[in-house]
Amino acid sequence: MKIKTSGSLGKRILAFLRSLFYEETDSPEVKTVKVVSYTVLTVIAVCILLSSILFSALFEERETVSVPNVVGMTLDEAMETMQNHFLRVKINRVNTEDLTEKGVVVSQTKTPGSVVKVDYTVVLNVGKGPVSDKITDFSGWDIDDVEPFLKAYQSQLTLLYPLSYVVNNRPRGTVLGQDPPAGTEIYGDISLRLFVSGGPDLYRTSIENFVGKSYRETMLTLANRNIAFRFTAEAPQTRQSPFTISSQSVEPGELISVFEGCVFNVVPPTYVSADRVFGLVSAAVERPRVPVLLKVTRTPVNQREEDYFSMQFMSDVISFPYYDAPGTVYTIYMDETPVTIHQVAK
Repeated sequence: MKIKTSGSLGKRILAFLRSLFYEETDSPEVKTVKVVSYTVLTVIAVCILLSSILFSALFEERETVSVPNVVGMTLDEAMETMQNHFLRVKINRVNTEDLTEKGVVVSQTKTPGSVVKVDYTVVLNVGKGPVSDKITDFSGWDIDDVEPFLKAYQSQLTLLYPLSYVVNNRPRGTVLGQDPPAGTEIYGDISLRLFVSGGPDLYRTSIENFVGKSYRETMLTLANRNIAFRFTAEAPQTRQSPFTISSQSVEPGELISVFEGCVFNVVPPTYVSADRVFGLVSAAVERPRVPVLLKVTRTPVNQREEDYFSMQFMSDVISFPYYDAPGTVYTIYMDETPVTIHQVAK
């Protein structure tokens, strides 16, 4: 029964499809209906085909984009332009001879007008200004002009601070010399030390009266002012408090050279606790030709190294007192190089 029903349905479908075609035996009304129906169906099919073609073209256009020309734009302008065109950007910094090209796109890897896919990465070469391959001669320059020049033209050089000032008759701030010297080839990052005129009266100063003050306060005050000092530890004839200054070799207000400095006597303690030692760190060194950075560190037992004091130094003796636990280490550095290590002993 099912097979018969299926065959009957097939015949009906076949008969319906045959009836759709134009036949001479059809009545005029049927012929007209068929012509109109076929025409409408043909128009609909053509519209669907054209819509598909147009949609495909529009979709393809959205998947590709024309690369814009951003040469001559600032980096911010170029980035915005590329983002508006749905393109990615990779930045490559390049040296240029013209300072005005610093921060400007000087070239791009994809030719403007090229058609690429959306999200394509374009490499932009951005100028970073001219960079010399040799260290400039800064002799005679004003020190205030050096730092801006280094940032613009020789960014691989780092100016060392504090600056090394020298007594000289040339105007204060005039560069007198440098290390490394002018003409040195630049390979990688280099630290540049400049020797600068401080004028004829540089490093001459007066000091106040430190008698009665603690040796620690005296030492830190002098170090902060880069005034050289030496200490002795002799018991005074009159009764005075331990660890204070009993005398100084220069009268208050007297003008002295900061590198010659002053000698101070500290009153030694009459009683020392069992876990402390009083003494002097004293070391003779070769007198530097120009001021150098002197740094003293203190390292307690089983603890980290810590700064004790630092200053500009151009003398031949380093001397300072301490009151500390046995085993504590004091290290003296000159321009970051250790020259003396003193360990407190019981």
